Amino acid sequence: MKKAINLLFTYLLFLLAGLIIGSFLYSFYINLQDFVAGREISFFSDGELYKSVFHIAYCMVFLICPLIAYYRIRHPGGIPQTIAYIILCLITWFALFPGIYKLNQFCDKYFLKESQKTYLSEGYFRQIGNKVYYFTNEFSPDENGDVSASAVVIDISDLGKVYFDTIADDGNLELLNAASPYKEILVKETFSESLMSLPLDMNLLVTKQKEAFDSGFLSYLEFLTIALVICAMYGLTTFFEWKLINVSILTFGELFILVVNSIYYMPVLIDFKLRLISNVLIQKLGHVINDPLIFVINLLFTFIFVVIGVIKFVLHVHGKKEK
Repeated sequence: MKKAINLLFTYLLFLLAGLIIGSFLYSFYINLQDFVAGREISFFSDGELYKSVFHIAYCMVFLICPLIAYYRIRHPGGIPQTIAYIILCLITWFALFPGIYKLNQFCDKYFLKESQKTYLSEGYFRQIGNKVYYFTNEFSPDENGDVSASAVVIDISDLGKVYFDTIADDGNLELLNAASPYKEILVKETFSESLMSLPLDMNLLVTKQKEAFDSGFLSYLEFLTIALVICAMYGLTTFFEWKLINVSILTFGELFILVVNSIYYMPVLIDFKLRLISNVLIQKLGHVINDPLIFVINLLFTFIFVVIGVIKFVLHVHGKKEK
């Protein structure tokens, strides 16, 4: 019972620590995304901290259950500890997330202030493909409200030339599109993404979770198959005698599940998904469930993890009886 109570304190400690540390780190990332060369850097502004706190809070919903599962690796307990873990998982997905979401909506309605847009600065060379842009003045609105700036454009291709042009910031600005998710192409070139970057998109998963929650209780239950498989990894925490291996399995297992669910919702797999959805069983399940394919995938992994945990528990009890 003591270990079950300690699990609760571990949950609160990890949740609070993750929220504080994650918010500060993510605020730095937001600041980096919005940075424009020549502009003043303002760390930990109200708007950045606001976005950071809620973003990390949503992320902690996906991470907190595997995090407290690490406690079991270090301090394995019996059935009371497992029951406490199940209760905490239910609280996380049926109380913590709805509470965060409702609070976020309330704050957006009454406290969120629209941040002032920052435009690209003058006096810097910015290269996109075979063109180099040099803005000679700041972006400013004209009498029609259209925002634009004058720029010297240098074509460095074989047919290179130099000309003067007016560049409009109308949402299709080439410099901004090429710099995404950053605002400054110079920053993106400095922090260029690796070819081995992990296809994990927490914003996408949180968006899908919100959409499922807004669609009603049954739709939210369907989405919670990802919660089932995440929480079911608890059964892997004592699979090996060597605790470091269990930590590695839990870590890579969590990443694997989040990556699989992220990739599923990305456009890159749409053709592959359409071929799988054409399966007769998936089509029949589609009459009852909104997104049957990911539902089946998550349930399959849940079943595997639960079976592994049960087998390990049975072997552990049988080993004790033989002694």
